[in-house]
Amino acid sequence: MYKVDLYIDGQRADLFQDENIEINLSVQNIKDISKVFGDFTNSFSIPASKANNKIFKHYYNVDIDGGYISNLRTNAFIEVNSNLFRAGVLELEGVQMKKGEPSSYSVGFYSNVTSLKDKFGEDKLNDLNLSSYDHTYNDTNIVTGLNGYVSGTSSSIIYPLISPVANWYYNSSGSDHAPSNISYHSGHNEHGVFYYDLKPAIKLQKIIDAIETKYGIEFQSDFFDSADFGKLFMWCHRRAGYMFKDQPVGATSELIELVSGDATFDSTLHRFPVTSTANPALISYSPSATASTNYRVDVFINDELFSSKEHTGSATNVFVFLPTLAVGDYVDMRLAPSGDGGAVTVGMVANWYADAAGTTILAATAIPLAMTTAGIVTIS
Repeated sequence: MYKVDLYIDGQRADLFQDENIEINLSVQNIKDISKVFGDFTNSFSIPASKANNKIFKHYYNVDIDGGYISNLRTNAFIEVNSNLFRAGVLELEGVQMKKGEPSSYSVGFYSNVTSLKDKFGEDKLNDLNLSSYDHTYNDTNIVTGLNGYVSGTSSSIIYPLISPVANWYYNSSGSDHAPSNISYHSGHNEHGVFYYDLKPAIKLQKIIDAIETKYGIEFQSDFFDSADFGKLFMWCHRRAGYMFKDQPVGATSELIELVSGDATFDSTLHRFPVTSTANPALISYSPSATASTNYRVDVFINDELFSSKEHTGSATNVFVFLPTLAVGDYVDMRLAPSGDGGAVTVGMVANWYADAAGTTILAATAIPLAMTTAGIVTIS
């Protein structure tokens, strides 16, 4: 025997003994999140008792000032055997009159759960905070992720043997040296699995956890909590091609911390501020790399990318012609790996000239220590 109680605005309402309160659930629509709404009831009646008349402020009497406003829902909750069953709001739909006296009130109950579509809005996966799974894209992490989990990712990131470019096959025959043959043969580096072939994958459970955290919800699901679901991963493949290799943008560049004894240059913010007496028109820079790894040098004007040049190994007197700059503008230089996304150590010397002819040097700057940069995999 179940004892059902309805509380409206903190006051217990009287119920008919033979009245059923039918709760409608939306589980059947779970495949379409736009249809997953909170629970609601069909309209049901409660008696126009003394207690209920007080709750609804004698709604039936139009002569009462400050009466109950029926188009505003009121906080309510349902208890079953004195245990909270649902919390939500109650809507007064009407009052039934008999011989000029109120007989019953027709009401509807709606739980506090809103639709997932309303909560998510136009958000995408990259709006979730998955930064705790970011890691450096290098051969060590990728080999680790190929054999298990990438270190420092809470056992959540792997590198599956999937190519975003090639149709791989395995043939141990010593005469098959096709690029798509992932069987490595000694002395034939043209085929096999190169580390830049691989992209990471993240546990789906971590995406569910991030959704719960961001939107303040909790999924109660045996499926989500099951060991089988814990084995599912989402491949991070939002754009065609490799992670970094052959990509036009590659990794996010890092500020080159140029310094100079010339007061014209801002050695604190590591950028060239344009003044009325110091307006650069040309940069000539010379990077010195410790290896022949690919990297990219970007020039930014007011934090907007202006120029991007890729290099392999060291280079001398690389020219960047600047547009007409205004007083208050600022120019800085940044470094990023490109190509296969490997780490690179680069020293930098940059000369700033007042005109394209290079007649006046405004500043000669160099980073005192070579900086090392590598591709960073951002999980979002």
